[in-house]
Amino acid sequence: MKNSLFDTSDFWATDPMTPFKEFIASSEFVELGRRVPAFRDPGKAVQPLRPVTIQVYTLMFGKFHRWMRDHGKTLYTVNDDDILQFLNSRALDESGTGEQLKSTIRVKYVRMLERVFQHLEVAPNPAQSTAFQIYKTAGASGKDLDMVVMDTAQQQAFMQALPVANDTPAGWKRRRDRAMQALMLGAGLTVAEAMHAKTRDLGSVDNTGSLPVTVNPESSHSTTREHRTLLRPFAVPEVMQWLEERRKLDIPGQLLFPASLATGKPLDKATVYRQVKKTFARAGLEMPRQGGRTLRNTFAVRELESESVELVGELLGLERRSSTEYYLDAARKKARPQSLS
Repeated sequence: MKNSLFDTSDFWATDPMTPFKEFIASSEFVELGRRVPAFRDPGKAVQPLRPVTIQVYTLMFGKFHRWMRDHGKTLYTVNDDDILQFLNSRALDESGTGEQLKSTIRVKYVRMLERVFQHLEVAPNPAQSTAFQIYKTAGASGKDLDMVVMDTAQQQAFMQALPVANDTPAGWKRRRDRAMQALMLGAGLTVAEAMHAKTRDLGSVDNTGSLPVTVNPESSHSTTREHRTLLRPFAVPEVMQWLEERRKLDIPGQLLFPASLATGKPLDKATVYRQVKKTFARAGLEMPRQGGRTLRNTFAVRELESESVELVGELLGLERRSSTEYYLDAARKKARPQSLS
């Protein structure tokens, strides 16, 4: 990396995307992210990031690069206030809702930029000061403190408020949306994972009434690894009914929830968010967050009430136990008298 033609201050100042793409794929990026590098086994080679993770970081840095360009800044002139302004920009919203970035995503941006400035030997490192301000407001862990989770009654209200098809030619879309939302709540898929789910990803109902669902991160641009989750019994009928209708509609391609009958292309994320929000409204649920994240949170907490942290981590596709433990506090606070599954 250090010997790369593009790894020079001129390129980082004028065309940072080019050297960043080399940097993010290097072992140095991984090394700089280690909190205690001295404890690494010196005989074990450092593994670079997975392609799907590299893609996510590249998209993130691209947003920061465009912000700097629009504001006349470079990596050598930007300061901590600039980074905060970038993070607070409503244009950065990842969900299409116009809200500011969640604290977990803000921390991910800052940790990425910390490594970039460290590689460039920029001192003082402007991202470190930004990190301190974020941790001070979001807690030492940098995790979202306002995680939204539905209780049992709210989940039942949500399911009862799923879209209902009318008699118009577009009625199939509402049945598609109905099944998609049931899948997200019943199996814990992210919006991206649900958008890119394939018909072949659905297995056969097991002896508990649950339906295995395979999640392929390569097709959904997810940062999780390939894994299998379980669609719980209360949501299985909705998905299976849609699967049967989809077969009869003879839609091209493999996407489980296509945007159109003619092309079979994926839905737009903002469209999915709007439909989920409408279901919350019909259910009379005034939740602080009314998107796919709330459905996934609810799945995780519901599963933790009866399953181990390890199993729930597998169902969510999380590699680190600590990522699953994030949901434990909410699970402990949500003692429910009954179960949906």
